[in-house]
Amino acid sequence: MRNFIAIIVICFFGSCTVGLIQKGYITNPPNICLFDSAQDLNMKLTGNTRFLEHQGSYAFTKHWGIASNLFLGNRLQYGGDLGAVYYYRLNKRNYFECSAGYGYFNASSTIGETRIFFNKYYYQEITSIYHKLYLQPSYFFTFKKNDLGLTARLSLPFFTSYHGVFSYDPYCGEYNYPAIKYADGGFKNKLGLTIEPVITFRHRWKRVNFYMQFGLCFSKNIINRVDSVHWSDIDRYEGSQYPNYKNQQPLHANYFLNYGIEVSLNCKRKR
Repeated sequence: MRNFIAIIVICFFGSCTVGLIQKGYITNPPNICLFDSAQDLNMKLTGNTRFLEHQGSYAFTKHWGIASNLFLGNRLQYGGDLGAVYYYRLNKRNYFECSAGYGYFNASSTIGETRIFFNKYYYQEITSIYHKLYLQPSYFFTFKKNDLGLTARLSLPFFTSYHGVFSYDPYCGEYNYPAIKYADGGFKNKLGLTIEPVITFRHRWKRVNFYMQFGLCFSKNIINRVDSVHWSDIDRYEGSQYPNYKNQQPLHANYFLNYGIEVSLNCKRKR
C-alpha cells in the first residue's frame, strides 16, 4: 500500500507538462463503476495538474445503474455528463460494464505568454462549447485486491461554437521573431468523432479504492472541410504573414494520466 501511494505521487508531479497547453476538446477520464451488487453507491475524486473531476455511480438493480461526472479544469473549463450503466460480473475474476449517455462541456480558455521548455513561448485563446453522446464498454480482470481493465469510449461531440488562436514563438533576448507555429480558425455546428481507449488500475483497501488511469485520444475530422485551420510550421524569416491550412478538428490532448480516490458509501458490500 505504501509503495502504491509513492508511485502515484511520483507520477502526479511527472505529469505537469501534460497540462501546460490546454485544448479545444477535453479528454476527461471515464467514470468506471465496477459495481459489486445492487445498491452500490460510490463517490470518487480524480484528476491531475490539468483538471479535477467528481464522479458518482449508483446501482439500482443487480445489472443496471447510473453514473455522472462533474469536470473543472485549471483554466476554468467546466462540464459534465450523465449516463446509464449495464454491468455484469461473469465470475469472481471477470467483470463487464457498458455506459451510454450525454455530456456538455465548455472548454474555453486563455494562456498568454507562458514560458515553456527550450526558450519558447506559447499563446492561446480558445472558445469551445460542445455537446456529446458517448458509448463506453469496459472489461476488467480482478486479482487479489486489484482490478485491471480496458475501456474503449466512443464519443460524438457536436461543437456549437469553436474558435482557436494558437502561437508558438521562439525567444532570443531582445529580438522578436515571428511565430514558428501559428493557427487561427473557427466554425459552428459541426460534428466530430473521438475514440478514447483507457487502461484503469484500481487498488482496493477496505471501503477506499485508489485509481490510476492512462488514456489515449484519436479523433476524426469535423464533417466540413471549409472553415478552419490548424498548426503549421512557418519560416520565421517570412515576416508576419501566416498562410491558412485547412483542418477540421479542434486540438486536444493525445493522452492523459490521472489518479483518483473512491469511497464506497453503501452499508453492505459483497467483498
